[in-house]
Amino acid sequence: DWFDPANWDGAAIPGVYDRVVVSNASCQILRPAEIDLASLTLANGASLMVGATGSVETVYLPISPLDVRPYHLSVSGEVLVRDNAGLVLGGVNATSRVDLAVGGDLVLTNGATLRVAAGFAGSVTNRSTYIDGGAGVVVRGNTLIGTNCWVYPSCHQASGAPVVFDLQNLFVMTNSGFNANYHGFGRIGESYYGLGYTS
Repeated sequence: DWFDPANWDGAAIPGVYDRVVVSNASCQILRPAEIDLASLTLANGASLMVGATGSVETVYLPISPLDVRPYHLSVSGEVLVRDNAGLVLGGVNATSRVDLAVGGDLVLTNGATLRVAAGFAGSVTNRSTYIDGGAGVVVRGNTLIGTNCWVYPSCHQASGAPVVFDLQNLFVMTNSGFNANYHGFGRIGESYYGLGYTS
């Protein structure tokens, strides 16, 4: 639990001036909050789940499916995800929105993954559902997706709200990229799985 001081060096929850490193461990942000950090590094198979739970990589679930309060992770410096580590933002089909704001670079290297699931953002007939999206990733520096690294954005399965990316400079290496296969939305009354679209 991110909010348990006993889990951190110095028995203090990280704050806006802290450079956070999570290595070979799992960490969860279990309740809606605004988290501000100086930098964030996930390494050596570590995982950070923001507003998500579960162990099945392709179907992380929301902490509370009916909670509409947002999650916001803001990092003024660099976010580095490396060595098979993973950052998970939001659970599939959640009602809460999750946003990541990075003031520096966002770097994924050596088998790292970023999974972002959009929350409910309005009716499928509302234009704003698609413009605003149900989750957002804003990076003011460079975004590097290294070899064998993947970003998995998932639309909200009922409203169709997408994940909105606002990236300044994007660099994608070989055998890496954005994989939205089967992460679209289905028609009401039908199974959502397998009805997604590649973007």
